[in-house]
This record gives sequence, C-alpha cells and structure tokens, in this order.
Amino acid sequence: MFRKVSSSFLRVSLERAGVAKQVDAYQSVAHARAVLQERFGEGVELHAKPKYVKQRALTIAVAHPAVAQEIRMCEEALISAMNERIGRPEIVRIHFLLPRDEGEQE
Repeated sequence: MFRKVSSSFLRVSLERAGVAKQVDAYQSVAHARAVLQERFGEGVELHAKPKYVKQRALTIAVAHPAVAQEIRMCEEALISAMNERIGRPEIVRIHFLLPRDEGEQE
C-alpha cells in the first residue's frame, strides 16, 4: 500500500527548495557532535561545540585554547571519522573559535 520515498526524491526536493546545502551543513555538524562525543566522552559539549561548516571547514567553539590543542592533536582521525559518517569528503580542516579574554576591551 505505502512505498518508501527514495532519498533521491528528498534530495531533489531539497535542491528545488534551495536548502540542500544548508541541510548538508547541519547534518555535518550533527555528525561532528557525535564523533567528538565518541572520542572525548559525554561532557565534551561543555568544552567544544561544533558550530558550522563553511568552505569545507568545520568550526568548533572551544572553552579554552587547551581544548583546541587536544582536538588538533587528533584532527586527521576526527576528520576521517566525520567524513565516513557523512558518506563523502565534506570536511577537510577544522577551525576553532576561542573564547575572548574577559579583560580585553573592544
């Protein structure tokens, strides 16, 4: 009676609506969250939060520069795991958003 809607139909619909790239970017960020959680454990979202993908670079907001360094040390493995989950080489590098110094003036 009911047939499963193919993913290609969904893809075409997203492209027609002009939101396919945004959906892909959101899914990439969701996969990045999962990979970080697998690698660093449950509390990682308190210290590192994937924010967006732009020009094939994943940007992660970190709570401290040491967190960025820890992620940087296993960057290649993380990118590989993320791209494997995504199913294509979507991410090629990682950028970090560091916290601003509270004593810094604008």
